Amino acid sequence: MKAYPAKIFLAWAEAIDGNEKFIQWLLQNGYPELICVIDFLWGSTKAGNWFMTNKMPQWRAFAEYVGDKNENARQWLLINGYDHLALVGDAIYNKSGALQALDKKGLPELLILAQILNKLLYKIEFDTNLVYRSPLS
Repeated sequence: MKAYPAKIFLAWAEAIDGNEKFIQWLLQNGYPELICVIDFLWGSTKAGNWFMTNKMPQWRAFAEYVGDKNENARQWLLINGYDHLALVGDAIYNKSGALQALDKKGLPELLILAQILNKLLYKIEFDTNLVYRSPLS
């Protein structure tokens, strides 16, 4: 996996929050996989296929773990050396010790990312499960 400087994770956090400027910047500067994670979480099947076509299964596994709480995806991340991605997912789901482990490893940008992704997942859940009712029904 290519190296991601802290500023890339922070830009990604802004993109997750919907900042179009950062979405475009990431796309134009060689980080389309990060935008595909967002699209995947919103339900894009094209994004899932894109990961595999572009030989980035770690990002699909990450998106499946984060978006679907898929424990098999989490195990795949751990077995294949993507512990830090599994740890971000663990932090999102408040698994014991995950936040402390990110902090101890000196990865504050991943702590921020976990918080932003948690907020996005809440928004997706709210938007997709919202029941519209007529006040007359």
